[in-house]
Amino acid sequence: MMARMNKKASVDVLILIFMAVVLSGFTLFTFISNSNQVGSQIKDVKFLNNFYVNDGKIEFYINSVMDESIKEIGGVVLEKDFIDSFNKNFKKYINQDVFLLFDFEEDLANEDNVWIEGDRIFFRVNFNMDDKFGEELKVSYIFRNVFVKKIK
Repeated sequence: MMARMNKKASVDVLILIFMAVVLSGFTLFTFISNSNQVGSQIKDVKFLNNFYVNDGKIEFYINSVMDESIKEIGGVVLEKDFIDSFNKNFKKYINQDVFLLFDFEEDLANEDNVWIEGDRIFFRVNFNMDDKFGEELKVSYIFRNVFVKKIK
């Protein structure tokens, strides 16, 4: 005697198999069609740690130079006076290990990144740090900060 199959169970199994085949086909199609757009980004602490340490040093030195420049000017601080004083004082720190990473072709402070509002002076700093690890890996870090100091 032959065992009879339940028609309802065979339809459910057939739908399950069909859905699995459709899902697998869609997944393969997605991977194949997007294979040219796949990229990689490495976010690893050991590669970025050096940059974060230097970030703190840069902030320390720039704050120190700003304090020295404001103190050196004394009295009323004008943008031009601050820019000249900052660039002169910054040259003392240019040989510090953290600043050896950069190529300063021109003065760090200029009319485009220094401004005064009320009793505060603002100094915007933007520059890139690049480091290579072997031949295939290059890590870039963008240092951006606006320093604010009270001048009166």
